[in-house]
Amino acid sequence: AFLNDGAGSFTELDEPLRGLYSGGIALADHDGDGDLDWVMHGGYFNNLETDSQLRETTVLVNNVFASPNTPPTAPATLAVQADGSGRIRFSWPVGNDTLTPTASLRYNLAVTRSDGTHVLPPLSRLDDGSRLVPDRGNTGLNRTWALDLPDGTYRAAVQTIDAGLAASSFSRTITFTVPLVASPYDSFLGAHPGLTGENAAPLADPDGDGLPNLLEAFLGGSSPTTAGEAAKPGVDPSGAPALVMVVPEDVTFSQGPRPTAIWSGYEITVEGGENPSLFTVPVEAAQAPAAADSPAVQEGFKRIAFRLSGTPARGFFRLALSPAS
Repeated sequence: AFLNDGAGSFTELDEPLRGLYSGGIALADHDGDGDLDWVMHGGYFNNLETDSQLRETTVLVNNVFASPNTPPTAPATLAVQADGSGRIRFSWPVGNDTLTPTASLRYNLAVTRSDGTHVLPPLSRLDDGSRLVPDRGNTGLNRTWALDLPDGTYRAAVQTIDAGLAASSFSRTITFTVPLVASPYDSFLGAHPGLTGENAAPLADPDGDGLPNLLEAFLGGSSPTTAGEAAKPGVDPSGAPALVMVVPEDVTFSQGPRPTAIWSGYEITVEGGENPSLFTVPVEAAQAPAAADSPAVQEGFKRIAFRLSGTPARGFFRLALSPAS
């Protein structure tokens, strides 16, 4: 056995481990201390020259050298949509871990029917995410997964698994019914067939402009591969700082202090503040500036504006996304 020092070097341990014939090894956190232990099983001979009897043995080795592994965090959201071929596609953003690089994190998707029977068994406890088997998850490195699902009502959630096989709790559970009713976001994807795989996820940002796909579609339906200008800073007729946006005609925001609209399964909330790190100032509807000072409006959309309450000298706005409850 060799000890990994965490920096790419291995040192042989002075451990009397028996060599095994036609054996196998499995890794798991047997003692629940946050690191991987191992179990070996196989055959051995007492003396290869004088003993022809093959004996079987099982050896459990508890790892007392490694530092405890902290579990990763679950993806923040889970989205579901029809993929155009009759399949149901799930997508989610990256999880996070203090030790495993993001690109090496794996994922485990749970899909159940409304009666609790499993369609895609996660082999984990759904209440706390504890793994029932030591493996790397049923979707591997993929953050999208497609299933053929018959009509009915389903629940789904996803968890993150790190390189040490530690698992996060599950993400917030979503409930959906098949056949899916096409959402405005599905229509947006239909207009942009180049968005495939992970780039088609509502929270993906393939053009790197800071606006996820869902907001690109919401703010004027702009292209997801070029920076959009459907949300701009401005001032209202009183001179107060304002945020001017182009949004779908049928969207209605709630009244302040945090105006919220529900669109394509997400809550979109306008938040404001007098500095870019603290968004606690109440926000209220405002009169949109003249068209010359505002984003262009295409058919099916309208121009709206929000301002900070009171008379602040400057203002900052942001749009917060969360799955609709």
